[in-house]
Amino acid sequence: MSNINLESQLRDFQSQRFPTDEQTIINNASVLYRRKKYFLQDLRASMKFLGFILLGIVYLRDLSMLRLVIRAFTQYSISNPYPTPSMRVTVSEESKKALTKFLLIGVFSGNAFCFLIHLLFGSYKIAESTNGFLHGGMTLQFIGERVPYSTLELILLDLGIFFVQVVYHSLMCMTDDSKVLEINHPHTNTENTIDSIENSELEGDGYNGNVQLLTIDILGNILKVMLFKERFQIQASTFSEQAPEPTPQHPMPGSFV
Repeated sequence: MSNINLESQLRDFQSQRFPTDEQTIINNASVLYRRKKYFLQDLRASMKFLGFILLGIVYLRDLSMLRLVIRAFTQYSISNPYPTPSMRVTVSEESKKALTKFLLIGVFSGNAFCFLIHLLFGSYKIAESTNGFLHGGMTLQFIGERVPYSTLELILLDLGIFFVQVVYHSLMCMTDDSKVLEINHPHTNTENTIDSIENSELEGDGYNGNVQLLTIDILGNILKVMLFKERFQIQASTFSEQAPEPTPQHPMPGSFV
């Protein structure tokens, strides 16, 4: 009885199919692609919400609805930099470059305006009857928020918002997803198969989270965008219904044409 069990187990073991080295590398590459895509989306979402959180903190310190709207609109515009392509409207690469430059100028101008206001006029002034606390702004009421310690606190927050928006601009407008998510499939040979697997493990295959996503050259991206010369253009494609071609009229036999 035991011999029969051993033979059946041996047959089952021999009939098992294990992935080859090439299949293992391809599977690791697909996992790495999914991990990179997830990390890139998560990084963009984190920078988006971090910018809005900093904007809320600054609003609670200076209670300026105008400055909040200016920078919040810039932050929202960066999150949706290009018009959604449709069947009737297409945005060319030249137009995308023009929008990228326009958004970067908006980041610089909006943050420079807020920075100069804080630098020239200082922190928020409160009345003596408020006991050292702020009591709301134009439309929103936050009771019990403290005043900023000094003008330096507002300036540091302004610099933080500017840095976050510049990085977010690089992620949304200057990052090519196809290059970031590109995965090189190594060719398997008998000599370099083991080396390629070890290298993929060292570089990060997506299983342990050790993934190198991208490198952002902030200063290089700024200089590159400012050199753009393109103008914004929208290409609208018109769909005209073609009239059916008239059927040829053949004259009757014996008639004059």
